[in-house]
Amino acid sequence: MKKLILILSLTLFFTACGGLGFTVKYDGQQIPFEAKSSWITSQGANFGGKFEGEKDKHALRWLALRNFDYEVKSPYDTEGNPTADGQVKLFFSLHEDSGTNPQTPIKVSTFSGGNDGPMSLEFVNVHIFRNGKVESFPVSLSGQGNRKDSEVKITSVSDDTVTGEVNINVKAKDKDLIVKGTFTAKIFKVK
Repeated sequence: MKKLILILSLTLFFTACGGLGFTVKYDGQQIPFEAKSSWITSQGANFGGKFEGEKDKHALRWLALRNFDYEVKSPYDTEGNPTADGQVKLFFSLHEDSGTNPQTPIKVSTFSGGNDGPMSLEFVNVHIFRNGKVESFPVSLSGQGNRKDSEVKITSVSDDTVTGEVNINVKAKDKDLIVKGTFTAKIFKVK
């Protein structure tokens, strides 16, 4: 009996902590996802697409998680969309603090859908290949009523990888889109 209680307790613990995988749901339907290729890239950007001085300059990080193999080729690489049934690409646009640039080291931080400008989660794009075609679900967090409920956290950083958590709960094409789980992503470095 003690073994059964221990097993049930561990199962609940790992489920609650995201230890058993990644959840991707659209309109209540579970989409199978296990990351095989995960990258974070950096580029320069200006808040609001304008430049009114140094305060608007910052690093823009693109985090892309795929359940298929893909090698990123540049910091601006948005390719690598699904091409076969069951393939999924998750894409997140993360804005750093003012004064950062593409060479600024990534740090432990939280990017919130509730923020505008610095430390914000701006976009979530989900691409799913099924029924012979790619279905895309682009979401701008600024248009979401519950945008504060969505975030991407960087929980640790090494020389060549970041680990973190994704917690997204938004509407995409008027249907619920939920993306939750932990990730490890390679840091793309310009050679």
